[in-house]
Amino acid sequence: MQNETIKTALIQKLLPGPQFIPDIVEELSVLLNVTPQGVYKALRALRQAEVLSVHNKQASLSLIWISKEKEKMIFAESVYRSVPYIEELLKGSKKHNSWTFHTLNELDLFWTHTYTLCMEQVDVKIPTYSIQPHDWYSYVRAETDSYWITKHRDSGRLSRTLLTHSGELDRVVMRMRKQSLGNLFEYTLNENPLKQKNAVYYNIIGPYLFTVTFDAKVAHMLEEFISSNPTLPLTREDQSRIDAIVRERGIFKLTIQYSENKTTAMEKKVKKYFEF
Repeated sequence: MQNETIKTALIQKLLPGPQFIPDIVEELSVLLNVTPQGVYKALRALRQAEVLSVHNKQASLSLIWISKEKEKMIFAESVYRSVPYIEELLKGSKKHNSWTFHTLNELDLFWTHTYTLCMEQVDVKIPTYSIQPHDWYSYVRAETDSYWITKHRDSGRLSRTLLTHSGELDRVVMRMRKQSLGNLFEYTLNENPLKQKNAVYYNIIGPYLFTVTFDAKVAHMLEEFISSNPTLPLTREDQSRIDAIVRERGIFKLTIQYSENKTTAMEKKVKKYFEF
């Protein structure tokens, strides 16, 4: 507990900007009534966790960590502001709502959250459908991807994925998903029954339709990345590259519709690739 208190104090101390490490250690050891060794231990732990970086005895917060924390706050704000709209969508009393985000990371948190809420309203015998250009979540958004997998596995719900613009890297991901979920996962590659572009992603969950439109520039960056990387795991350089892509600023739109007629019509066009 004491170590966590020191970590929190270190982060607060570094919020205004980089600090000279000996000065931080001296100040916090007196302020918190701890040993200098305790402060150095907390510094090392934060450095290993990539919360902060050290250069020339100067400690500074990692810009990547700051970005992740910002995304969490944006996600929380989106959830709290959207509670009444989501509740109306879940009950079917509201038929349509849209949200806009500035990065793929921001979008992914809220997307997974609302997807799960809608899925919980639908009988587990009804499969979910994902009709999308690519599947990049496992190697760049591992936490939300694992959550998605767990929800499907624990409920016993069948998940069907159709990748419209798949590359070799997508094939690797599909095989991994199949290995993880077994009979609960089915996939089809390089079919495009809904005639969607590589910036448009769909999820169908019973009467709920998710339409996600990526920023065109970022969608193109994803396209280039996937076409140039055929295998997993990624190299450190390529991992840094894809991590930067999902932090790239743009305009990303998520729309949820409640429409049994629309989802039934779309599902009919997709189902034939899974049921013969």
